[in-house]
Formats: sequence, C-alpha cells, structure tokens
Amino acid sequence: MSIYLKPIINKLTPESRNTLDSAINYAISRSHHEVDCLHLLWKLLQEHKYIAEVLYEQSLFNPEWVLNAIESELIRINTVPQSSPVFSESMQTLLEKTWIHASTKWQIDHIDIPVFLSTMINFRDSIFPLNVSDALCCDMDVAEELLISFSDEAEHSASHRPTDRSSHEYLSKYTENLSLRAETGKLDPVTGREKEVRQLIDILLRRRQNNPILTGEPGVGKSSIVEGLALQIASGRVPDVLKNVRIHALDMGLCLREPVSEGNSKIA
Repeated sequence: MSIYLKPIINKLTPESRNTLDSAINYAISRSHHEVDCLHLLWKLLQEHKYIAEVLYEQSLFNPEWVLNAIESELIRINTVPQSSPVFSESMQTLLEKTWIHASTKWQIDHIDIPVFLSTMINFRDSIFPLNVSDALCCDMDVAEELLISFSDEAEHSASHRPTDRSSHEYLSKYTENLSLRAETGKLDPVTGREKEVRQLIDILLRRRQNNPILTGEPGVGKSSIVEGLALQIASGRVPDVLKNVRIHALDMGLCLREPVSEGNSKIA
C-alpha cells in the first residue's frame, strides 16, 4: 500500500473496513495475486443486499447482472497459490476517487458503503472492465439520491442509535425477497393454484380482515401459493393497489438460531 493510500484507508467506516477485509480474504481464497475493485464490489453486493435490492426496485440497478459480469472477469484472472495479494491499480484508483467523491461532492469526512457504491457507479468506465461497467448502468440520479439517503440514515443511526440497523438490512438478513426472485426469473412457474392465488388477492384487497392465513400440513403447497402471488405481482397481473407490494418470506429457523437484540425482537 502506498503512503498516499494509508490516510484514505483510515477514513473507512468500520463497516467499510470489514467489507474491504472481506474482499482481501476473497481474493486470497481464489488465489489471486491482486485485490481488485471486482473483489470489493462482489463482497459489497453480497454483504449489503438490502442496499442492492432497494436500488433494483427504484433505479433499474440489477445486482444479478453485476455479479454475473464480475464472475466472468474473475475466472479469467491467473491464480498464484500462496500469494500475498496487493491492491491492484484499479483498486487504488477506486479508493482515491471514492475519497474525492466523499469529501467534495457528498461533503462527508468518512468513506461508508453507500459512497463506495456511488463512486463505482459514477466512475464505472474508468474503474471496471467493459462488461462490468455496462452491468452497472442504472438511473444514476435516482441511485445517487437513494445512496445519499442510506448514508444519512447510517450516520444518524451511528450517532443516535449505536446498536440499531436499517430495517432494510433486517429484511435482507432474516427474510427471502420473493418479489425479487420472481422479477429475476428465479421462481418456478406455479400451476394449479390459480384459485388460491385469486383468494389471496381478494383478501388483501379487503378494507378489513385483510390478513390471509395459509394453514395445512407440511408439503401441501402453502409456499407455492405465496410464490404464485409474487409471480402475479411481478408480471403486473394484479389490481393497481397491489402492483408495488413486496413479498418477503420470514426465515424462522434463522431467527431462532440467531436471535436479534431485545429492542429489535419484534422485527424478527
């Protein structure tokens, strides 16, 4: 690491530093001799899915496209067993541009996850290979506004609620986003459940008593009905009032294995 980069590294928030450390370990695990911005973007999207999901929903940012493009580049990198990786030139460029972006445009004195991602999107052509740069295309104005709001929220939480986390993060950690899976083609088509799905829609449209409950023995298809509803919403074949509804499936097993703090237990 150059002497010039050390002050920039010191500007990383603990969360950003943890993600950078994860990127370094990821490069080591793949026997790559350099830690590249590709490794960092990969870990950022994997560890902060709640940000990527909101960007996907509102700015046309597609994390799956980006991850696929990254993987297509990573598999082309020559492996060097038992190497001690160093920062690549593009990684050094990213760190420098991120600090300039944070301190001048955002006018903050630290480097957090949102400003990292903002820099990657805004300066993608000078940092990433062409296919990754193309995959990062989105509505930049909307993405920038969302990322700034994430940064503001994180800063407010750090100063007022040190142990609190974004509700988006809890959704990402403890639930599966069925809407996102439906929109990205990762849910199989549901057949033979059209009547039950219509019943769900009818109940959700009620003004009162509008909380549907699915009961039955394991394996009778309760989950497939909910997935069918997610597919209906994703395809736009629902009344207007339901078109922006998001469906998340709570992972009760994970909640029981990893309980959240008492103050946030109602979220899980």
